[in-house]
Amino acid sequence: MKILLSGKKGKFLQKIAGAFPPRGDLQATVMPVSAQVLEAVRSAAFDAVVFVLANEDETELVRWLRTGNPSLPFVAILPRENAKVRQELWMESVSSIVSIQGLTRAQIRRKLGETLRALGKKQDSSHASSQRCISDLHTLRSALTAIQGNAELALQDSSPSESARKQMRDVVRGVTETERILRRLERNLKLLGMLPE
Repeated sequence: MKILLSGKKGKFLQKIAGAFPPRGDLQATVMPVSAQVLEAVRSAAFDAVVFVLANEDETELVRWLRTGNPSLPFVAILPRENAKVRQELWMESVSSIVSIQGLTRAQIRRKLGETLRALGKKQDSSHASSQRCISDLHTLRSALTAIQGNAELALQDSSPSESARKQMRDVVRGVTETERILRRLERNLKLLGMLPE
């Protein structure tokens, strides 16, 4: 798993960077906060972002990075438990929050590894869910096309009463409106990163 590790340059960021061994299943690229970090987040070259908050004033930096790629799993590291900061981070849709107060380097490594592996499994599950969603959207559109086609044929082939014709036109209008809503829903799911482009 390729991790982008970021935060304000300093001892705390270096301590967390030391928890990632040079070799292993978690490969961390350490990059202090800069415009380059935002470009790295946007590039989608990483499987997750781990952001180290040295103090509670840095939640704005999290918000800034989250806008770069909202679908990328994002782990926030806190030096100590802080309910107010935790609440602010959840409001930013952070995937996971880890407090490392009192942990050794080995414990930090283990805790981060467990958290990141769990997020990786969640991503795999999310991919399977998005594939099911694409399939369901296709099936629903096919059914709507059949309904609309039959309603239009009924309007052309027979001479129903005016009230029956009005009902058939309402069916066609309803299908057209439902199609428009499905296209908007699919577009929004893609923008949120919940469906592939």
